[in-house]
Amino acid sequence: SGLKNGDDESVITYTLSRPDKDETDGERSGQHEIVAAGDAEQGNYAVTFVNGTLNIKKITVEFYNGERHLRDARLELNQPIGAVDSLGAAYRSNCTFKGWYYTNDEEQLVKVESGSTFTKDTHLYAMFTVTVTFSAEEADSCPETERVIDEGAEIGELPVPVKNGYRFDGWYLEDTFTNKVESNTTFAAHTTLYAKFVLQHTVTFAKETVEAA
Repeated sequence: SGLKNGDDESVITYTLSRPDKDETDGERSGQHEIVAAGDAEQGNYAVTFVNGTLNIKKITVEFYNGERHLRDARLELNQPIGAVDSLGAAYRSNCTFKGWYYTNDEEQLVKVESGSTFTKDTHLYAMFTVTVTFSAEEADSCPETERVIDEGAEIGELPVPVKNGYRFDGWYLEDTFTNKVESNTTFAAHTTLYAKFVLQHTVTFAKETVEAA
């Protein structure tokens, strides 16, 4: 038996985890295991038998916000998803929705774009960004006022504001300067950081002149 991948006429082997006893023409749905080129793909495929040949018909795209399953969508194999805005957005408190992402075969996160297609059951994950605001109202200058990073990411190298007559002593999570922020600090929500300055004291030593006797 063989599997036809969409319009591709090449036939590859397959097995079904719940094979039908009667391979007559018509649609079959349910949990199947497709074995192609030595790699097994398990999923809730909908398949059809046409003249004794198995064809994948539909796949399932599942939407997740963190570990919470939101909904499913059924797509024809290789069917473009259409405008990415039609997928809707996900919500997470005090964050900004960045888009829907999936994991490719190289275990890399890839953003879903308008017209993206899928050849197997796929999980889409909602990704978010947070804005870190640098509050340095007393500074004479500050090279950066805000930075957008991925939720849960490290802030990285921090800007250094300048205030005449003072030494910059770092960024803090509170305006009472309790918890200091470092380059490896991570953020899971929109956050304001506060610049701390310490008065710079200047000590001048007078030069004493001693005359020879």
